[in-house]
Amino acid sequence: MKIGIDARVLQGERRGHWRYAYNLINALLNIDKENEYVLFYNAFHKGHFLFKPQANLRQVWCRWPGTILKNLWSNFSWPPANSLLRQRIDVFHNTINYNRVFYTPIPFVKNMVVTYHGLPSADILFESFSHKSSDTQSWLEIVRDSAAKIILISNLANKSLLEHISVPEERMQIVYEGVEGLFKPREDKDEVKKAISKYNLADKKYILYVGG
Repeated sequence: MKIGIDARVLQGERRGHWRYAYNLINALLNIDKENEYVLFYNAFHKGHFLFKPQANLRQVWCRWPGTILKNLWSNFSWPPANSLLRQRIDVFHNTINYNRVFYTPIPFVKNMVVTYHGLPSADILFESFSHKSSDTQSWLEIVRDSAAKIILISNLANKSLLEHISVPEERMQIVYEGVEGLFKPREDKDEVKKAISKYNLADKKYILYVGG
């Protein structure tokens, strides 16, 4: 089977969606040597591929200007990823459900999977980009109508999606995100004490924020 994956988010900042896409692709390449993977990148100026060459991996750089593609995709749902990749793809995975920089979901002719990470409040999300809140509804309808299967990262994301649109249960699948191996209990308590001392946190209340 030839599996296409939207890897454009890997061209951006190394934040949440980047980490999800990178670790998913990296894990698949490590455990699956039978299927072929085709990664889709896009920018007029070609950048660097993140993954080392291997027998069952192709990394394709589509050199269309991003602004042109976003307008074509949002207004005409064209061209499909199939034609941009210039080869037969059995299934295509949109790794992010919403991103204003890397327009999603990419149009694809049948057999597309979309990962839905959830959305913040429609007012917060769209007002910050000078968009109307009503865009949430039409956006999620595009996700629903274009995906043969929707992966949800949690029960909360599942509930959030169903508050906006109706999706047949058989087309939804909850797949929890994993945890990288570097996240584990510290055996060396002295290192923790050093960190507390370094930032002057001893006997203080504090908030640890790890978001973007």
